[in-house]
Amino acid sequence: MLRVRTKKIKEMIATTATAIASVAKPFVEPFVKKFVTSKLQDFAKWCKEKGKEIATPKSEHFKAYLERMYDKCNIVKTMAFANSQLKLKDIYIPLTLKKNNWMLRSQPLKTRA
Repeated sequence: MLRVRTKKIKEMIATTATAIASVAKPFVEPFVKKFVTSKLQDFAKWCKEKGKEIATPKSEHFKAYLERMYDKCNIVKTMAFANSQLKLKDIYIPLTLKKNNWMLRSQPLKTRA
């Protein structure tokens, strides 16, 4: 019995929605044609003209990316210092490896000016 009611309610909603759509169409359609369609056409034209220019990466974008990544990777979380964030240059110790007559030294960290 509950399923029959639910089915009838769904049919009533569908019928009501169809009736509202048929009544609203004469009012909505001119608005859409006049305002929405023209704005979409203007936007499509603008995208064709300027879209490729804006989407093309430039050197300043790459520089900004490198600066963000430097700032992000420059900070190290450690367990030794109670999960505090430290700058890499503060905890980095240059390493020297020796084997017989061969030696490898790591360079000190370079910092950004």
